[in-house]
Amino acid sequence: MKIKRFEVILEFKDKIKFIEDPELAFYKMIFRRLKNIVCITPTTECSRCSYLKKCVYYYLSGNNFFDIETIPVVIKKPLISKKIYNSGEKLNLKYIFLGKSTAHMDFFSFIIKEFETRGIFRERYRFFIRRLKYDNIEQINGEGIKGFNIITPIDYRKNIFKEEFNKISRLNEQHKITNNTIEYKDYKYESFLRDFQFKNNIYLVGNKIKYRGRVGRIYFENKIVIDNFLNLLKIVGLGSLYSLGGGNFEFIGNNVT
Repeated sequence: MKIKRFEVILEFKDKIKFIEDPELAFYKMIFRRLKNIVCITPTTECSRCSYLKKCVYYYLSGNNFFDIETIPVVIKKPLISKKIYNSGEKLNLKYIFLGKSTAHMDFFSFIIKEFETRGIFRERYRFFIRRLKYDNIEQINGEGIKGFNIITPIDYRKNIFKEEFNKISRLNEQHKITNNTIEYKDYKYESFLRDFQFKNNIYLVGNKIKYRGRVGRIYFENKIVIDNFLNLLKIVGLGSLYSLGGGNFEFIGNNVT
């Protein structure tokens, strides 16, 4: 699999209060800065730009965040993120790059280092980079899997695995994540999920997103073995809002490594 993780640990110099989840706030700031760096036609809408097929920003942002289900850069975050950090406290940011997008990870590194020098939010708040690294994502092996513990909201309500197979297949076709076969299996399962909705909407450029769905557990009728499809699903996340931290889950089972 061609998948890499970008991880950076920041230590804040100043006390800071985020309006939204800090993982999302940095994601948006990085993409905003990326657009400023690479865009040569800033007054033209992305979808109408004659350079869009060659544009790194257009590719990484999924058409300026309007094609949210095609984005190859994935936030990894908890259900509820800490928003207030005192001086000396640390924030761990993790982003996953899928397939061809791994060739552009250096942009994230460069921009984070630039933010360290200049500060964020109109240069009022500063931080130190305590660790910055890239690493490969290891495949998960396991058998006797009983189900999923869904940690962050998933928006699909019916035919979850059919929807996920279609999504993973589209992402693989577009981003060239793996050459291995992705096989669909009609897993029989029972779900125990409850509705969860964040109070505030997410605003990405001109796209307003209602971040809501369900969290809880899914149990399979029969125990299953982790295959290539389930590995990709674990890395990417469930649902259409996977890139914004939605659909993170853990396998339920005794033999997962």
